[in-house]
Amino acid sequence: MGLRVSSKVKEFQIGNIVEVTNPNSEWFNTMGRIICLEETIDYPYLVLLENEIYGTFKKNELKFIAEQPTIILEAIDLKGFPIKLNFHETTIINTGNGTTLLTPVVKDAFEVFTVKTPSIFFHTELC
Repeated sequence: MGLRVSSKVKEFQIGNIVEVTNPNSEWFNTMGRIICLEETIDYPYLVLLENEIYGTFKKNELKFIAEQPTIILEAIDLKGFPIKLNFHETTIINTGNGTTLLTPVVKDAFEVFTVKTPSIFFHTELC
């Protein structure tokens, strides 16, 4: 089933508060304010919430069900600047001991990734 994002407003807009829940888990329930809307090739919008939950949705949808969430890590380069992760080029590797690694977006540069805040990434299925 995955995550469900819902809002009582008629449209997702920057500044709106949305609720994110996981129907399969009672403990996962959080609120977030949309702070970024970005058009993508495959999906109409990419949304970034204050609590660093990423998701995509179709325009004007009030809620959607996404695939199972995957824990990812933000990355910074060796100079301390954030790296904007392209989720189409990013592979998630879970080592099984609580450590999550990302394949490099920067060619042959695994070491540029520094663990910061865990985030949850998910995307909707296009119907």
